[in-house]
Amino acid sequence: MSQQLVQKRRRGRDLVADLKCGARAVFGRVGYEDATVEDILVASQVSRHSFYRLFRSKTDLFDQLLEEHADDLMRRIRGVVATPEPPWEKLRLAVEAYLDWICELGPFFRVVASQYANPDSLANRRRRGILEAFARLIDEEHHIAFGDRLDPILVGAALTSIEHLGFRLLEDDEPAHAERIRNLAVFVAWRVLAPHSLLLQLNPVLPKAPSTV
Repeated sequence: MSQQLVQKRRRGRDLVADLKCGARAVFGRVGYEDATVEDILVASQVSRHSFYRLFRSKTDLFDQLLEEHADDLMRRIRGVVATPEPPWEKLRLAVEAYLDWICELGPFFRVVASQYANPDSLANRRRRGILEAFARLIDEEHHIAFGDRLDPILVGAALTSIEHLGFRLLEDDEPAHAERIRNLAVFVAWRVLAPHSLLLQLNPVLPKAPSTV
C-alpha cells in the first residue's frame, strides 16, 4: 500500500501525535545523532510533505517532545504540591512522580539525558529549569510548614542524587531492586530535606536504606 494512500485513510487523525510517537520510539532506539527524518517517517507512517509542514527538522521535533515532557513533569509535581497531604508525604509523592516520569519515558529519557553534557542544549537548560523549579516548590512547602528556608545547595544535591537513582531504575529490571531504589530515593529526600525534629517523628515510617542497590 502506498504511503499516499495510507495518508488519505488516516485523514482526520492527529499527525502531530503520530509523528511524536514515532519519533520518540526512533530516538529511544537509535539515539538522537543517528536518528533520521526517514526513520521517523517510516515509524510514524507519515509522508515527508506532512512532516515538513509540521516541523522544520528532526531537531525541531525533538525539542518539542522535550518541552512537552518537561511540562508534563512540572504539572505532576505541582499537582502533588496542591494536595492537602502533610509536607513529608508531599515530598514522597513528588519523588515518586519524578521517578514514574523517568520510567515512563524509558529509552527516550536516556537520549534526553545524553544531551545534558552540552551546556547550550535545550535539554540542559530544561533540566536546570526543572531542578530549580522543583527546588523552589520544596523550599516553599518547607517554609510554610516549618518557617525557615532550606539550603539551596543541599536541595540541589538531594535532587541530583534522586535523578541518579532514576537512571538506576532504567538500568535494573528486577522488581525487588526497583523497590529498593525507590525507597532509597525517598530516604534521601527525607533524610536530607526534612528538619531534624520531623525526622524524629518520622523515624518509625522512614524507608530503610538498602545496603546495596
